[in-house]
Amino acid sequence: MKIHKPNIKPMKTKYVIIVRHGEYNAGTGSLTNQGKKDVELLGALLLRIIKDAQCGMFYCRMTPRAIETAEILNGIISPALYESERKLFGGGNPDDWSWMQEFVNTQNEFDFLIFVTYRDFGEFFPPYYLRYKETNNLVPERGEAVCINTNTKKCILLPNGMDQLDAFLGKKEKT
Repeated sequence: MKIHKPNIKPMKTKYVIIVRHGEYNAGTGSLTNQGKKDVELLGALLLRIIKDAQCGMFYCRMTPRAIETAEILNGIISPALYESERKLFGGGNPDDWSWMQEFVNTQNEFDFLIFVTYRDFGEFFPPYYLRYKETNNLVPERGEAVCINTNTKKCILLPNGMDQLDAFLGKKEKT
């Protein structure tokens, strides 16, 4: 007896979101009150992008400021999801982004991936991932994020790029 298996293609991650940790106190490594506010605002904006997502994955650097930023974002975003998980990562060689490209391309079970990390990651990975297409020099400051739409190959900086959000999401402009 032959068993029919439906032809199910693996889901491709739609959004790769690279968040730079919030402003922090250099003495303690913890986020400042302003840093927490900036991350909360960013979390609300990210909800607009991933509102139709079923599941997502958070990854963060192993620093107190990154962990705290990820926890704030997870608290805002996760209740809207079916499944969410947070993992720590150490990262690879920052001068060779191929490890990250391969990692993103093999994460098929998630609608989005969020990486809470440092400035260089947000500055240099998007152009590498998009094959050095124009990314308008999107460099995330503390509490900001670079979002990549893997379907359209568009990139946006949040919160500064909110006026471009509909185009980023692939929505038609109203005429």
